[in-house]
Amino acid sequence: MGMITVYTSKFDPWENGEDEPNLNDSYSEDFHTADYLEDLGDWSEDSGFDDGEEWHGTWIPATDVYAAAHLLNGHGRNFYASETSAEPTDGVKVWYVEETYIHAYTGERTEKTAHLYGFTEDEQREIYALVMNRD
Repeated sequence: MGMITVYTSKFDPWENGEDEPNLNDSYSEDFHTADYLEDLGDWSEDSGFDDGEEWHGTWIPATDVYAAAHLLNGHGRNFYASETSAEPTDGVKVWYVEETYIHAYTGERTEKTAHLYGFTEDEQREIYALVMNRD
């Protein structure tokens, strides 16, 4: 079973002359892919209505890889991966980065990263392909 941890850091506005901005707040949230498998599932290909207009078919839960890719693409969460921590990459041992948000009035910066835990290297490659090749 896989898990995604999203780390959020909020920084005060970057003042002239400062080497780095001041960290205002930071926290993390864990999302277990198992919690989303049913929600992201789909009906089997042979599902449909029969001649008597009765529905038949089998609900197939999503895989951990599919759920992770959807979570990294914003499904039900406030995170949308725009890049990874390393390029070029095949998706192994990287974390995902959301574009930095700068509040228009206060100048406060919010940075978010998502880290994968409990996935094999092959699963990490599959997740990367689904997340970053979303044409």
